[in-house]
Amino acid sequence: MKEAKARGVKLGGLRDKTMKRNEVVKANANDRAERIRAIIMPMRDSKKTVRDIAAALNAANDQTARCGVWGPSTVKATIRPPNGG
Repeated sequence: MKEAKARGVKLGGLRDKTMKRNEVVKANANDRAERIRAIIMPMRDSKKTVRDIAAALNAANDQTARCGVWGPSTVKATIRPPNGG
């Protein structure tokens, strides 16, 4: 490895293609979160509980980002702003 490093070979770290892919994945996740928030927030504004919202999303076959079932904690995490505030 010392020889490769001495020749200027970049060892470790994130590469340009990985960084670009990560940006696309993050943008897609943000788009999905905004779409889901647009569904959730009117229900929340009409005083529905997170449990009721989760049930409505599951009844509509709208899966979570990881193809799972909605639960109250998943709804709460989606409502919460991206910075965790």
